[in-house]
Amino acid sequence: MSIDLDENRFLLEEWKEIRESLRYFGNKRFAQLTVFIAATGFMLKALFDQTDQRSLLVVRIIGICLSILFFVMEKRTVEYIDAFVKRGEQIEDQLQHIQLIHKRPKKRIVSGTIATYFLYGLVLSFWVVSFRLK
Repeated sequence: MSIDLDENRFLLEEWKEIRESLRYFGNKRFAQLTVFIAATGFMLKALFDQTDQRSLLVVRIIGICLSILFFVMEKRTVEYIDAFVKRGEQIEDQLQHIQLIHKRPKKRIVSGTIATYFLYGLVLSFWVVSFRLK
């Protein structure tokens, strides 16, 4: 009986750590998006302030690289979140007698993740199309 109790305590502690990790990754995603928006604004200002063709090329290439970099960071963060959620659900199934979460959000067609991916794709598209400007 004590082994089962120890295992339940261990699972409960792991579940708490998973919840903390999910909070961390949620905050990280928000911070990444904030930095991306600020960097994009800075790059757009630089794009419209430049007159030299070399400088324009550099700004456009940096804009494309930033869009790809932040998209990859977002994708990896979502993969980590999904892995933590799956493990958390496994633990919740093992600890059925404990009501840890009352309601879990339903999967939606449009989510924050899809909207964020769309934003990164939209900005990347702008930078690619910007080669036709000026």
